[in-house]
Amino acid sequence: MSEHPKRENYASDGDFLDAMADYHGIDRRMLRHITIPMMTHDDDTCPHLVRANLLESENARLKAEVERLTSVSEAWKKRRLDKVEAECINWAEVEKENANLKAEVERLTKAGDAMVGVLGLPINTVQEFELNQAWHKAKGGQS
Repeated sequence: MSEHPKRENYASDGDFLDAMADYHGIDRRMLRHITIPMMTHDDDTCPHLVRANLLESENARLKAEVERLTSVSEAWKKRRLDKVEAECINWAEVEKENANLKAEVERLTKAGDAMVGVLGLPINTVQEFELNQAWHKAKGGQS
């Protein structure tokens, strides 16, 4: 059996109907008397093309949404990283200040010990005794 005739392959409706009659084994003279409504293919009403257009627009909408969410996500990540970086910088400053304070406490402790050492033993006055007691109390009982 030959290939089914297609309208676009024929110059006129008569030629197409002749080919259809041959394909289906019908007498051509009889087929010419049958009225066949011609269907037009309108791109605006074709269900397949309408559905394809809907899918195309949905695809474009989804792509735009993905781009929007990606940019929002990237902006959020950047803000979060900036904040974390700032916290790290701040933490480094805190650690540096803490190290400076520890060093200062150590220097002052040594200076206080040296001052108490200058007083010498035995403690001769009430004032020397009170200074010695105040110093040991301030150090937390450390010698």
